[in-house]
Amino acid sequence: MGHAQNLPLVGNEQAPDSYVKTYIQPDRDRSTKRKSGVVRNNQNPTYNEEIIYTFGSEEYMLSKTLQVSIWHSGSSIVGDNFPLCQTSIDLDKLLQVKNDKKGNRILENWFNLYHQRN
Repeated sequence: MGHAQNLPLVGNEQAPDSYVKTYIQPDRDRSTKRKSGVVRNNQNPTYNEEIIYTFGSEEYMLSKTLQVSIWHSGSSIVGDNFPLCQTSIDLDKLLQVKNDKKGNRILENWFNLYHQRN
């Protein structure tokens, strides 16, 4: 995960304290859940974190999607985290990417995120 741009304001028109959450869908037991650290008070956060998944086969990737969502991290007192925006990425796109020097496939691109309605 690299960057996000133009995240919506929260509360009293304040920049969000955001983090990224990912899942491979479908995922019945949520074992594929990954989360980034929180970037505080920023509408254009930089996360610069790797999210790593290991797949047993290319066939597995043909039927799966990566769900990426950005969440606002509520205060420790109130604790009300809520989604800001999300997108889904078909994992078969990774099959079109060449392996890097370490043998990993890295999908580097900007993706449109769609705002959540609360």
